[in-house]
Amino acid sequence: MGLEQADSGRIDGLDGIRLSAVFQEDRLCGQLDGVSNLRLVAPMLSRADARNAMKAVGLANCIGQPARELSGGQRRRVAILRGLLADYDLLVLDEPFRGLDQETRQLVMEDTRRRCAGQTVLLVTHDPAELEALGTNELLAELP
Repeated sequence: MGLEQADSGRIDGLDGIRLSAVFQEDRLCGQLDGVSNLRLVAPMLSRADARNAMKAVGLANCIGQPARELSGGQRRRVAILRGLLADYDLLVLDEPFRGLDQETRQLVMEDTRRRCAGQTVLLVTHDPAELEALGTNELLAELP
């Protein structure tokens, strides 16, 4: 993603590509509420659409709370939405659903699948169920 300088090797073909990512760490702005965190990467997103996105992943009860006051699972869902709602050509998801309880995880995976339909996504996961839930059609590497 160009966030660190490689010691060797290279990746070609990413010039001019708009990247979005969901990292293992949430990387939210703690003083901002969820809607404002979403609109940082999607400024054209209306406040109503941002609130609706939050409601879709079970965050209706914490829309106005600063991110620093959210639980870990709530922050995780805002971080996932932030990656999904950005304007991108390639979305990188690095263990995006870690830390979510089973019911919430299922809800968020379904929302993610719907929002990613027709997009190019690179998913890094240790859980084959996540591949299946997202409808992945190609497995690049499976390590033991």
